Amino acid sequence: MGKHHMTIRLLGMLTLTGVLGACASAGLGGAVRTDIKKQMDSAHEVITSCFKSALAQDRKLEGTMIIGVKTDPKTGRFQHARVKSSDFRDTQLEQCVIGTVAQLKLDKPTSTSVEADYPITFHSEK
Repeated sequence: MGKHHMTIRLLGMLTLTGVLGACASAGLGGAVRTDIKKQMDSAHEVITSCFKSALAQDRKLEGTMIIGVKTDPKTGRFQHARVKSSDFRDTQLEQCVIGTVAQLKLDKPTSTSVEADYPITFHSEK
């Protein structure tokens, strides 16, 4: 089981953390996991902006959202992005994150579709 960790601190007030865990035997080799993590890292500012908007409505907002994606084998695009589970009851936050993730694509498309779950934990720093 390989895991990639993503922790980003922005403006000293928000932390966005994600962990991608996948077994190589499930078709997610190291290069694909690294590419998925790279793409999610590239979206951290926009995803954090989604959270900041939700945080303006609820200052105590925190929790985890698990995003499921399936890549297109020809383009590498993160199609079929969806919220698999969420601690939030905020459809705007969820739609904002999904809309952002759906714009991502792998640098190196694979010969077959790849499915992955990516948990993102949101919390504001005190």
